[in-house]
Amino acid sequence: MTGMTMAEKILARAAGKSRTAAGEFLDCKLDGIMAYQGLVETHHNAQEAGLKDGLPKVFDRKKVFLMVEHHQPATNLKVAERGVLLRQLAKRYELEHFYDTTCGICHQMMVDKGHSLPGELVVGMDSHAIMYGALNCAATGIGETDSGYAFTFGELWFQVPESIQITLTGTAPGWPIGKDVMLYLAGKYGVDMALYKSIEFVGPGVKTLTMDNRFTMSDQGVEIGAKFTIFEHDDITAAFLKSRAIRPFQTVSPDK
Repeated sequence: MTGMTMAEKILARAAGKSRTAAGEFLDCKLDGIMAYQGLVETHHNAQEAGLKDGLPKVFDRKKVFLMVEHHQPATNLKVAERGVLLRQLAKRYELEHFYDTTCGICHQMMVDKGHSLPGELVVGMDSHAIMYGALNCAATGIGETDSGYAFTFGELWFQVPESIQITLTGTAPGWPIGKDVMLYLAGKYGVDMALYKSIEFVGPGVKTLTMDNRFTMSDQGVEIGAKFTIFEHDDITAAFLKSRAIRPFQTVSPDK
């Protein structure tokens, strides 16, 4: 029996299966959704499709993390009105996790507030949601159409990606190195090297990387086409999550 990668293990769990393999199509339950200004477009799309009041419901008010972010303070009337609508939607859906204009960068909020945890499947309305993979979860960006379904039903289909395991050796220097690693990979193998694949970083070199380097590397995975960029959970991850994790989680590691 062949082993499974971290991406395969997370997607299998989310689909209620014991095993899966690259290429298989799965319907997966989501552990969380990061939403921000794109939710306004989702709302308007739903209205244009015939739903007068927009999306009728949210699948779980504890698992949608809505933020008024990106263009704050408002740069024009359209942006200001968008913020007003987001506040109205947060109130209508009774979201437990709503962050107004002073919240900070959405992706940093997702990791700092413990909204993405090891072993989970999380999506976000921005391509750099892939950053959460530094915390040993499978995270990826989605668009306005997928988010409408995800927001309402709490699930999406995925094709299980092939995985590229990258083994890091040596010791990281005392200055930021994460971006350099990703630029090296892009330069050597091309910006499409990981198109719809999962990058999985392992090896002794990982243990010398700080969390900010890992976040940078996971974040930049999308710039070389990756669906996920996942790190194993270790003592450094645990230290970061110690005061942030707000619910139980189950870590994953790749099989040999």
